Amino acid sequence: MEVFNDFQAMRKPLIGKKIAKDTYEDNDLTGRYIKEFMEKQYHRSDIYLHEVKIGFIQGFHTFLLTEKNNRQNSCSKHLKFLKQLMNIDVANGYLQFNPLNIYKVEREPVEIDFLDHNELQKIINFETPIKRFERTRDAFLFGCFTGLAYIDIKTLRKEHFETDEEGRIWIKKKRVKTGVLSRITLLPIAKLLLEKYKDLEGDMVMPIQDATDVNENLKDIATLCGINKRVTFHTSRFTFASTVTLANNISLEVISKMMGHTNTRMTSRYAKLVDKAIGEQMDKLSSQYDV
Repeated sequence: MEVFNDFQAMRKPLIGKKIAKDTYEDNDLTGRYIKEFMEKQYHRSDIYLHEVKIGFIQGFHTFLLTEKNNRQNSCSKHLKFLKQLMNIDVANGYLQFNPLNIYKVEREPVEIDFLDHNELQKIINFETPIKRFERTRDAFLFGCFTGLAYIDIKTLRKEHFETDEEGRIWIKKKRVKTGVLSRITLLPIAKLLLEKYKDLEGDMVMPIQDATDVNENLKDIATLCGINKRVTFHTSRFTFASTVTLANNISLEVISKMMGHTNTRMTSRYAKLVDKAIGEQMDKLSSQYDV
């Protein structure tokens, strides 16, 4: 726990700069769960690093599944952070070997939702007198047409924009989550949204509320638009990768650079989503022309 506390204290000043607030808080939760597990299993508030062996890891995994009712992917996140801490211990010479290197936790496949062309058009056409809905819609659409994640829009500043010799406006910004550079040329809708909010106070370029409020607003907006999907702010990033770019023949390599992915393997899952959507539409069409 001393290693954990030192690590979190070192990272705290970097929140919103190199580390997303949600990531920091998720890691803080892992630390609390580890402490709870040790108190329950070992009746101690801390243990020595060399005591963290396979039995400890298996016990912590079981604790997450049973006591905390975590699903497999949540367990994977907590164990991944524990592995990161243990790797730091090895690098500092406190340990010779990290036992988590041989403990594998397979992630369960997650169904990713994105908006198809018609659903995206419904959001674009959505009119409302409610200011918070309007601002949520606009920030969400900005994500749909830039591929930027919530935290990257929240930290987007005028310094991240460049204009090239051809008159194209670019966003060049390192992702808060990974530090990888995103390079995005602005589409007309994104330009219109920036123009709409050009007089915002301070250096912000898009108005964006707290993540919880945004997702609650999006849930209501989706209902009002007749969209029968679970729409969160992250849906905008998936929509950019699939409906806005891949479906319009933009290559995986280009999309990967715009989204700040480290390789095209991360981007290729969106191609599968588009293939699935195309397949489902063609299946419906086939049934109409069945012979």
